[in-house]
Amino acid sequence: MINHSQARLDKARHYQDVTRGLTPVCYEWGLQNVDGAWYRLLREPHHTDQDIARAKSYLRNSQDVVSLTVEHLNP
Repeated sequence: MINHSQARLDKARHYQDVTRGLTPVCYEWGLQNVDGAWYRLLREPHHTDQDIARAKSYLRNSQDVVSLTVEHLNP
C-alpha cells in the first residue's frame, strides 16, 4: 500500500522545499498568478504550533506568498 503522505514529504525533501530553522517543515507550492505562489505546509505529528508559526514567517519573508495553508499529515 502506498503512503501518499510519505511520498509527498519525500518529494518536498528531494526538491529542498523545506523551511529553515530549528524544526524544518516541508511544503508544496505552485504558481498562483503574477503576484506569487500558493504554499501548503505539510504538518507532521511532531510539529508544534510554534514550528508552524516559524515556517509561515520564513515563507512570508523569503517568498512571494499569495496564499498559505497548513495540511495535517497522518502518521
